[in-house]
Amino acid sequence: MCITEVEKEINKRCPLIWKFDINNDQVIDSILTGKRTAILCLCETEISVKENTDYRLVYDNEKEAAIICFKKVIDITIEEITEKMAVQAGKEEKLKVEDWKNKVKECFKKLRPDFKDDTVVKFILFEIKENLVLKRLSVVKMIAEENAAIVGKINCVREIHAGFNNSIFEVNQTHIFKICTDIKKEDTFDTEANFYRENSDNETIPSLIRYDKSKKAIPYVYEILEKVEGKTLFYHWYCMREEEREQLICQLVKVIKDIHKHRKKGYDWAGMVQSRIEKKFFETENLFDSSEKQKIMGTLNLCDKILVDNYFSIIHNDLHFDNIFLDQNGRVRLIDFNDVTIAPFDYDFRFLYMMVDVPWKWANSEMESFQKKEDYKNLFLYVKKFYRELNDLKYLEERMKLYSILNDFDLLPRFPRASLKKQIMQNVEILYQQTK
Repeated sequence: MCITEVEKEINKRCPLIWKFDINNDQVIDSILTGKRTAILCLCETEISVKENTDYRLVYDNEKEAAIICFKKVIDITIEEITEKMAVQAGKEEKLKVEDWKNKVKECFKKLRPDFKDDTVVKFILFEIKENLVLKRLSVVKMIAEENAAIVGKINCVREIHAGFNNSIFEVNQTHIFKICTDIKKEDTFDTEANFYRENSDNETIPSLIRYDKSKKAIPYVYEILEKVEGKTLFYHWYCMREEEREQLICQLVKVIKDIHKHRKKGYDWAGMVQSRIEKKFFETENLFDSSEKQKIMGTLNLCDKILVDNYFSIIHNDLHFDNIFLDQNGRVRLIDFNDVTIAPFDYDFRFLYMMVDVPWKWANSEMESFQKKEDYKNLFLYVKKFYRELNDLKYLEERMKLYSILNDFDLLPRFPRASLKKQIMQNVEILYQQTK
């Protein structure tokens, strides 16, 4: 039985999904490593909370982490939690229990502003019934055995929680294994592999060491890539001087321009963007009132006007600071070309544009708190300064607003949060004024 079949069987017998509102991936990892044997949740959670019931823990990228069973559910206030219960719920050894309680209260207040000291929460003791990460690690072991001449003996493996369409592992701190676990996305692996081959002389991108779609060793398409040394820009940007940031973006633009250099055949870009937004809007229209719906539809009618003068090229298509590295020599390097595609060149900069307002959105949990809006105020200005062709686009600002709306609508069905809806409507309001 292959993993896809196993996951389908798991879904069938365990349909209840559990995700945490704050630091989801970090909390799940603490559960899998045994640092946490209990969880706390607000009573009005949308997920039913029942004893002797199985739940699937799911990472932010929708990969299943474990099957857990809720063994005991206790209604309690934070103040009533004992030292032992706090440790079970993940309190660090050196942290005083009262300090831990205050941190928990702050987290709950972010989720519910009217949360008080006497608000009742649920303290849930659980046990792990099945570690699903270990199932994926068994596949990594099979790939490593098939490619022993490349990676040698496995000394350490770390799953990287990135990407919705594949499983990614760092092996021996020297190689990256990317495994396509969605058969519908196998063509994207073909596209990515072809990109690596066509750009094999480009030292700013990882080397493709092996691409195997034979499915002989394992029932999946997979890649083995060089691991890029260094850290992502999120680890550097917040502590850089402004002139260093400017020079860094100058270097980045040169790297991106090299990828964009060959013009490609175009297609109905405006129609594609409009249809994608419409699709997600109709999936989530219950979240909007009649006035908001009118403004969204009015904004969509601007696509043909705004999305003109398109220069189509190969683009990275996932360009944010978590996919941009600085190596030991201060050289910019790019990773994750899984979404590489043909599109207008300005579309490659949509995330950098969005990072001006929400820079922490793409940061990992370790670096999220270090990302301050004031540090990013000039980011897109630097992009335009060094990629002068962007300034030739008549509706550059409006295009970026549309791309932001598209991105947020893509996320909304999975994460129907008020903050995401607010971002959508802020950009819609700006564009909607042009329809009057």
